[in-house]
Amino acid sequence: MSTDLDIAASLRQALNKAQDDSNPLVDRVRWLSQMGFTIDEFFAGLVTGKGSHPDVKDIAQAVLPVETNGLRAEIIRVMDQAVNCFHNSIEPALRTRGIYIRSYAELPAPQQRRVDKFFRETALPVLTPLGFDPGRPFPRISNLSVNLALLIRDKQGRKRFARLKVPEGLPQLLRVDGKPENAGGTTEQTFIWLEDLITANLAELFPGLDVVRAHPFRIIRGKEIALGAMPNGRKTAEKSLYRNRCGRVVQLQIGRQMPASMLQILTRNLEVRPSGVYRLDGFVSLSRLSHVAVIDVHTPKNAPRAERGPLSLSA
Repeated sequence: MSTDLDIAASLRQALNKAQDDSNPLVDRVRWLSQMGFTIDEFFAGLVTGKGSHPDVKDIAQAVLPVETNGLRAEIIRVMDQAVNCFHNSIEPALRTRGIYIRSYAELPAPQQRRVDKFFRETALPVLTPLGFDPGRPFPRISNLSVNLALLIRDKQGRKRFARLKVPEGLPQLLRVDGKPENAGGTTEQTFIWLEDLITANLAELFPGLDVVRAHPFRIIRGKEIALGAMPNGRKTAEKSLYRNRCGRVVQLQIGRQMPASMLQILTRNLEVRPSGVYRLDGFVSLSRLSHVAVIDVHTPKNAPRAERGPLSLSA
C-alpha cells in the first residue's frame, strides 16, 4: 500500500512542477516525460498470466492487491492532466520560443519534400508491415513499442488489418527546418513525429493498395507468473516472478481518433480489457516527450543541454 501511495505522490509532485509555468520550460517537459516512464514501470510491474489450475482463470485477479485498482484509476486521472498540461500550457510556450511540433499536413511543400527524402532513404528500408487475416495469426507486438494499426483495401475491395512497427532505432522526433531569427529574436524550429511521417508515406509501402486508416498505438506488458506442476501433482505458482516478453498486455495506449472497429480488433487479439485502454491526444505515451525535452529552447533558465537532440533534416 505504501508503495502505491509513493507512486501516486511522486506522479502528483512531478505534475505540479510541470504545471508551474515559473519553472524552466525544458524541466517542465522533462517532468512530464519522467511521469511517463514511471507509469510505464508501474504497469509493466503488474503480475499477469493464465494458468492451468481449474480455480485460477486469471492470476492477476488473485495476485494483485485490491488497492492497485485505485492506483490505476489515479494514474489515468494524472495522465489526463499531464496531457492537458502539455497541449494547453507547455506547447504554446514552446511556440512562443519558435518551436513547433507539426503534423505532416501542416508542413509546406519544401519541408514535405525534405522529410519524404528521409523516409525513402532511411525509414522505408527498415519498415516491415505484418498482415492479419484468416490465413495468418495476429502479429506479435513488442512491449513498449510504438506501432501503426492499418486498414488496407485491395483492388477487389477486400479489407485487411496490418500492423507496422515504428523503428526504435531511428530518431523519433525529426527537426524539419531551422529558420533564421524571426521578429521576436528567436530561431524557428519545426519538428515532426516519426510515426506521422511514416503515416503520410504509407502508399510507398503498399503500392496498388489503398490505406483506408492508420492509427498509432502502444502496449505495455506486465510480468507473467507461470503455473507448474509440483512433484506431488499439485499445481502451484512458481516462486520466481519474471518479466516476460510474452506477458499479457495490461495497457493499450491509442490515439484519440482510432475508430471503434479498429480498437475492437486490437482488444480482441491482444486480450485487453476495456479498463486497460487509454486514449491520448497527439502522442501515444508521455515517455515520448523525452524527445521534446532535449530541444534547445533558447532560454537562460534552461537546464544543461543534452548532448544530442532530435535529428535535423535542415538543408
